[in-house]
Amino acid sequence: MSSYTVRFLPDNLETTVQEGENLLQAAARAGIPLKASCGGRGTCGRCRMILKEGEVTQLQKGKLTPEQLAAGYVLACQSIPAGPVVVEVPAESRLAEHRVLLAEERAGEELLPAGFDPLFKKVALELPPPDLEDSRDDAGRLLDTLEKTTGMDDALFNLETLSNLPAVLREGQLRVTASL
Repeated sequence: MSSYTVRFLPDNLETTVQEGENLLQAAARAGIPLKASCGGRGTCGRCRMILKEGEVTQLQKGKLTPEQLAAGYVLACQSIPAGPVVVEVPAESRLAEHRVLLAEERAGEELLPAGFDPLFKKVALELPPPDLEDSRDDAGRLLDTLEKTTGMDDALFNLETLSNLPAVLREGQLRVTASL
């Protein structure tokens, strides 16, 4: 099995590819992250490179325009080196590096504490058993327990939930999880 060297400009990084490997795989091995939102199927056209030296076998040309093809552009995911090659990786084909902004980098701005308030949450509840002194229906006892646990006093049930509530409570031994 043949192997070829691939040099990436302007980084001047080199890697070796085995026969059948494409330039997208070679770039990943060299530590050059490229845009390839189609997963390497050749449909997005974002992994463009400019072939400077050597030859590649292009499986398909994807969304490259005739002008781009004339300028030497190839899709990395669809280009298999046929020998040693030198390619240039344009800035628009590279994934942007992610940076975490620290407080000291943003002088003059005050960072406010961020709370976590999810749209939905689940609450485990255990209802008191009905007895002679508390003969309320299951929905009433559930609403009371929910209010004591979460402070929520405006919960509503749909008809299906209300009709299934007694069986669910008995099956769970008066323990339920409420999705709010």
